[in-house]
Amino acid sequence: MNQQEELERHFTGSKWKGNCNNKIDEETADFIDAVLVSSYISKMLKVNRKKLADSFEAWIHVIISPDDRDEYVQEFYGFPSGFGVLTWENSD
Repeated sequence: MNQQEELERHFTGSKWKGNCNNKIDEETADFIDAVLVSSYISKMLKVNRKKLADSFEAWIHVIISPDDRDEYVQEFYGFPSGFGVLTWENSD
């Protein structure tokens, strides 16, 4: 299963039932972090815990922290350490 499918399954599953339009919680942030770690490039992203109230299905605030030693840092060229929003196709 790819990341898109994992996220879609989570947000349409028994917890959110396709209706996560308010904010995510710590449990969901932990789940998203775990999904992100499964990709080499996404290891540089983590859910921004200070922005949980502003994060919801398919719109998640993240912290970008590329490691200069990482061979994939060019994927984030122009985005040194900082903040961003991770988006994906809406799951509902």
